[in-house]
Amino acid sequence: MASDGLSPAGVTAPAAGMGAEDDLQLLRHYEPVLRFTLGELFLPMSVEGYLGNCSLWRSAVPGGAGPRDGAEQLCTPGELTPARLAQTSAATGRDLSLRFVERPLGRSEFRAWRRDAGRAQLAAGGSRFAAVGLLSRFIDAAMRLSLLLRGRVPGGTAAAAEQKYRAQADPDSCPYYGRVTRDRGFVALQYWFFYAMNDWRSTFGGVNDHEADWEQVHCLPAGPAGPVLPPI
Repeated sequence: MASDGLSPAGVTAPAAGMGAEDDLQLLRHYEPVLRFTLGELFLPMSVEGYLGNCSLWRSAVPGGAGPRDGAEQLCTPGELTPARLAQTSAATGRDLSLRFVERPLGRSEFRAWRRDAGRAQLAAGGSRFAAVGLLSRFIDAAMRLSLLLRGRVPGGTAAAAEQKYRAQADPDSCPYYGRVTRDRGFVALQYWFFYAMNDWRSTFGGVNDHEADWEQVHCLPAGPAGPVLPPI
């Protein structure tokens, strides 16, 4: 592999004989066009913007990420940068975790969020359970029941994340991170898109929700026999 780092629309270590500008031009030439459904809650954002809105915790127990778990808060929202995260990660011997949502929405807050006229709504469709199998329905029901028993609102974390994301999102910006690799005559382009939240379960009837998510697109514009894809 010729390149090892990720940077916005470019690479940090271009192949021998190739400059960063060459890789950047190649990435921009073949960059994908993303199309989203009206009403989707989250669009790609910068990692720096995400970290700037997160708190950083050091866990006292595996999986712990808050005061109830005895975790120690190392950074409050607004203090964290990629450099500081890297330094802290290298210096600590215990698990670190990020928290984008400090507090999920309560029931009344969640109802108000769902009625918010300023938020684009997904088109009405069939039952969310119709999209998954019987086993997934049981798993979903058990997860919802466990949240209710703990006093949590199903979907409250995703809703709180959407409010925080929308408050600082730039609707005219859809950043990606690019990487170019050259190996055995092949040229491969990697496009990485970062999301503050994956709301697959609460919005689309999937298995789970989770903060922070990477999605990617790979492109092979050239191989040993020449171009794989025609020039644009």
